[in-house]
Amino acid sequence: MMTFAQLIKEYSIVIPIIQRDYAQGRKDSRASFVRENLIEHLAQALQGEHTIDFDFVYGTIEERNGQKVLLPLDGQQRLTTLFLLHWYFNIKEDGDFRSLLEKFSYETRLTARDFLMYLTKEKIDFQEFNEKTISKVLQAKKWYQYHWEYDPTIKGMLVMLDAIHETFGQYKDNVLDRLAGEDCPIIFTFKDLETFQLGEELYIKMNARGRILSNFENFKAQFEQLLESWGFVEQSKDFSSKIDGEWTDLLWPFLDNSKTLDAPFMRLFNFVTSAIATKQDSIPPDIFTKNYNNIKELEMIYKDSENVSFLFDVFSLWKEAEEIRSEISEIHQKIPLFTGKKNYFEMVVKGELLAFPDRIYLYTIIQAKLHKRDDTIDLLRIVRNVVNRIRQARDGEFKSNLRYDSVARVFNFVDLLVQSDSDVYSAIQNIESFPRISDVSLKHEKDKAVLIERQPDLKELLFKLEDIPYLKGALMILFPLFKKYPDELYFLMTELLDGDADQSLVSRAFLTFGDYAHHIGYTNLGPRYIFGGTSIKEFLWTAYDEELQEIYESFLEKLIHMSEETLEQKLKKLIEQSSKWTFTDWAYYFVKYPAILQGGRMTFAYEDEDDELLIERMNGVSLQAEHINPIYAAVIEEIPQFCNAEESYVRLSNRSKLVMNVNIIFWLEDGQWCTDCKDPLLNKQLEDIQEKEQDLVQQAVQMIILVSNQNAVEN
Repeated sequence: MMTFAQLIKEYSIVIPIIQRDYAQGRKDSRASFVRENLIEHLAQALQGEHTIDFDFVYGTIEERNGQKVLLPLDGQQRLTTLFLLHWYFNIKEDGDFRSLLEKFSYETRLTARDFLMYLTKEKIDFQEFNEKTISKVLQAKKWYQYHWEYDPTIKGMLVMLDAIHETFGQYKDNVLDRLAGEDCPIIFTFKDLETFQLGEELYIKMNARGRILSNFENFKAQFEQLLESWGFVEQSKDFSSKIDGEWTDLLWPFLDNSKTLDAPFMRLFNFVTSAIATKQDSIPPDIFTKNYNNIKELEMIYKDSENVSFLFDVFSLWKEAEEIRSEISEIHQKIPLFTGKKNYFEMVVKGELLAFPDRIYLYTIIQAKLHKRDDTIDLLRIVRNVVNRIRQARDGEFKSNLRYDSVARVFNFVDLLVQSDSDVYSAIQNIESFPRISDVSLKHEKDKAVLIERQPDLKELLFKLEDIPYLKGALMILFPLFKKYPDELYFLMTELLDGDADQSLVSRAFLTFGDYAHHIGYTNLGPRYIFGGTSIKEFLWTAYDEELQEIYESFLEKLIHMSEETLEQKLKKLIEQSSKWTFTDWAYYFVKYPAILQGGRMTFAYEDEDDELLIERMNGVSLQAEHINPIYAAVIEEIPQFCNAEESYVRLSNRSKLVMNVNIIFWLEDGQWCTDCKDPLLNKQLEDIQEKEQDLVQQAVQMIILVSNQNAVEN
C-alpha cells in the first residue's frame, strides 16, 4: 500500500500525452455526481470515519535528467484529485509540501503543464479564498493566461478546487500532517508495469481507457520524431515547446469554432510547407491546396536544415496577431496591391481562399521580414508589377495567367531579390532573364530601376503614375513620355482614366493621330479590332504594341501642350481640326459620328478594310451577339424615326442592312448605297442624291427621308 505523499517523494509524476483530460472536474451531471460523492468520502476519511482504498495505480518509470519519473497509465484521475487535495491543504495550513507538489505535471497539453508550474511555484495567501472562489482568485493572477480557459484539464482542476474549498474551507483540524503521514487514510496499490511484467496487450488496453489522440496530436508527435530522425534533436524539442507556447499565443486570436489551435496551425504549416515545396524540381498541380500531413512526404521536405529553419522562422516571425495586423495595414497604406486591403496572414490561418497574387504578396512580406530588408515596399512594388503582367489578352481584356507553376517561379524571383546584398533596384538590374516572367516585363522594371537611380527626384511621381488602378505598374507605352513630362503625364492620365471622362471623345480624338486600334482576333467577317471603351481602359493603355508607340506618344504629347483648360475641350478641338480623310475612309466616319465609337467595348470586324466599308460594329465579343455596320448605326442615330433599328441588327455571319420603317432596305456595296426600292422614278432621285458632294451618312439621311415622304404621299 502507498500514499500520494510517499509516491511523489519517490517519483516525479507526469501524466503522459496518451491520457485524456482531467474528467473529475467536468460540469456534466455524471461528473458532478462522481465529484460530490468522492469529496464526501474524502471528508469522511479525513475525519477518521474510514479509509479509502483507491485500488491499483499502474505506470512506467523513466529516467529523466537523473530523476525517476512515473508515467501513470491507469490512475491519472485519482492522482490528479489527490494532488489538488494536497495543494489545497498545503496552502490552507501554510505547509512545506510545495517542493514535492512541483514534481507533479501534465504532458497532455503544455497549457496544463504551465498552469501546474505556476500553481505550485507562486505564493498564494489562503485568505484570498475567503472573498472569492479559488477559480476566481487564480484567474485574476497576473500569471494566469486567458487562453487557459479553453484547456479542459485546467477548467476541470478549477472546478475541483472550488468544490474542495466549499467542503473543507471551514476545517480546523491539521489535515496536511495526516495526508503526509504514515496513517494517511487515502491509500492505493502502485505497480510498475516493467517489474510487474505486464505485456504490451495490457498496455494497449489500458491506453484505450485514456484519451484518444486527435489527428493533430498524432501529427505533432510524428513530426517531432521526423525531426529527430534527421538529427534535428534541439529543433524537435523546440517544436514541442513552441507549439504550446509562443506559437499558441500567436495563433490564439484566430481560433475557429472548435476552440482548438489544430486548424489554424495546420493551415499556416501548409502555407509554409507548400512554399518550400515549390523549390522542388517537380511541382504538382495541387501544391497549394493539399494538406501536408503525410509524414513520408514531409520526410523529404524537412530533411534539409534550411527548410526546418524556414518553418521555425516563419512561425516565430511575429509575436502576436495585432503586430501582424499593424504591419500589413501599414503596407496597404504605402502601396496599393490591387487585391483589396487584405490581411493575407489572417486569411491563411482562418482558411479563407488565398488567390495566387495574395499568396505571392504574403510570401514576399515574410521573406522581406526574415531577411530584415528595409526596402520591403520597393520589393513589393516590383513583385506586384511583375505579377500583374503575368497575363494574357482575350477579347480586349487582360486575364491573369498565373498558374501554380508560375507562382513557384515568382517565389524564386522574390528569393533572388531578398537575398541580394544590394537594394532591390540594383539587384533587379543584374537579372538577365527569369522563367515565367516575360523579357518585356522584366526589362520594363529594369528600365524603371535605372531611372530611379539616375533621377531619384522622379521616384515619387513614377510610383503615383503606376499606382493608377488601370495601369497597375504597366507603363511600357507611357514610360518614354514620362521621362520628358513626368508631372504633366501623371495629371493627364488621371484625367483620361477618370470615370467621368467621355471615352467616346477620347477614342475619336485619338484616331485623328492614326489607326491605334488593337488587333484582337478573327471572325467569319474578318479580323477584329478594338478601339477602347469604358470597360477596357486597362487593355487600351497597357497592351504594348511597339508599332503603335508613335501614335500613342503623339496623341498624349499633343494633349499635354494644348492650351485649352479642360480635357473635353482639348479632345473636341482635335476632332474639329481633323481633315485628312475622304468620304471613302472608314476613319472619317469613326471620328465624325459619335454614334460609332461608344460603349464599353468598341469592337469591330473588318470584312474589307479598303473603300468598300464592309465593317460590322459588334455588341459582344463574337458574331453570336448582334452587330451592325457602324455607318448604318450613324444614320439611325440621325433619323431614328424613319429607321427600324431592331431589324437592322443581325447575328452570326450575316452582313447587316439598313432597314426603314416602310420596309425599304439600303446597304453599302463598293462604297456606294444600294436599295431594294422598285420605283424607277424614285430610284433616279436616289441616284441624284449620291452624286452630291456629301458623305455616306448625309446621303443616306436624305434618301431615307425622300423614300419615307414618297411613301406617305402614296398612302
